[in-house]
Amino acid sequence: MLKIYVAGPLSHGSYSDTTRNIRAAIDYAESIFLLGGAPYLPHLTHFWNLFYLHAWEEWMELDRQYVLACDALFRVPGESKGADLEVGWAKEAGKPVYHRMEEVEYAIRTDRTKKGPGPSDPEPR
Repeated sequence: MLKIYVAGPLSHGSYSDTTRNIRAAIDYAESIFLLGGAPYLPHLTHFWNLFYLHAWEEWMELDRQYVLACDALFRVPGESKGADLEVGWAKEAGKPVYHRMEEVEYAIRTDRTKKGPGPSDPEPR
């Protein structure tokens, strides 16, 4: 499975904006998952941070490690200092950065064909 980091706005705006931002990121992650990818969603650390408060810099270092561990990055639309940093890390590491779901779908299909049929894929005739 192609591991895709989902980067996008989290806390930009009011608390209700944060909720909308998390929902949008979850929707994109679900789409990636349904296409056959393995999304990583850093937005979910928002809930972790409700119980164990960490500095923004600490979260960003954790995010950097996951950007480097993933195969690619999908950038959710919207203003975000953190997501822009994540895009920069992905580019520096030579990882593709996608801005449209069509790009993600193509990448997942291409990755699948490079590796040959998977365990649930039918054998070619």
